[in-house]
Amino acid sequence: MLSGIYENSIDSKSRVVVPQDLRSQIAGEGQIYITYGPDHCVRLYSCEAYANLYASIEEARAKGVDTRPVQALFVRPARKISFDGNGRILLPSDMRRWAFIGDDVKETCVVGNIDHV
Repeated sequence: MLSGIYENSIDSKSRVVVPQDLRSQIAGEGQIYITYGPDHCVRLYSCEAYANLYASIEEARAKGVDTRPVQALFVRPARKISFDGNGRILLPSDMRRWAFIGDDVKETCVVGNIDHV
């Protein structure tokens, strides 16, 4: 289970360190999924947790539920990324815009939240 609140800096290249205790739980083979989150945050999922999220969306869609809003938020912008050798991730420009992280933002919080960061 992921939990904890960590204040971290964002470097000049838009990289953020994910704390080791969270990183070790989501990294698996070194890759994770990054996507938009509600309330204009960015979410990180282990490949397994993202597969479970995707499967639940597909299950709802198969039952006739309109999943387009959820797909727009979690599926369309999602991509696989890797940690660098220092445990950092690069925040893509669209994710920075979504989370209102401009060039002047130097600090952020990394929050563990059950199955995602």
